[in-house]
Amino acid sequence: MTVAEKVRVHVVLPEDIVAQVDALVGPRKRSQFIADAVAFDLNKRREPDFLPHMRPSPVHDPALARITTHVVLPSDLLEEVDKEIGGGSRSPFIAEAVERDLYRRETVRLFRELTSDPTARPSNPAWATPESTSQWVRAQREEWDRRLDELWAEREN
Repeated sequence: MTVAEKVRVHVVLPEDIVAQVDALVGPRKRSQFIADAVAFDLNKRREPDFLPHMRPSPVHDPALARITTHVVLPSDLLEEVDKEIGGGSRSPFIAEAVERDLYRRETVRLFRELTSDPTARPSNPAWATPESTSQWVRAQREEWDRRLDELWAEREN
């Protein structure tokens, strides 16, 4: 991509989001991280099961100060952002995309941590064998069905 195909934009982001990005990739790669997060978010929005109201809990404190930072985005990505937000401010959209990406990365990191360290996994003897796991799942479903029946009975009375 040539320099002419990129646009430098000013983005106002929560200070702690910028700090998290800098801790993850460093200040020199901040712009690329943000561009990748926005591109990833736009691609996710095209999926039929994407629900825009389904957001992770905020990973930043809204009471913190905001920082103006410069981000270099490919011009076609910036056009897509503008099309998506319909003339609104880019900063909230970009902040949300970065927030989602940070949340996704942290979820993946935690998942890998849990699955790589056998001592970090919950010790449930019911999961020791496939047979005991099936039996445990069956018992959970029966308990759920029983509780659901109770709730329906209470609602009908």
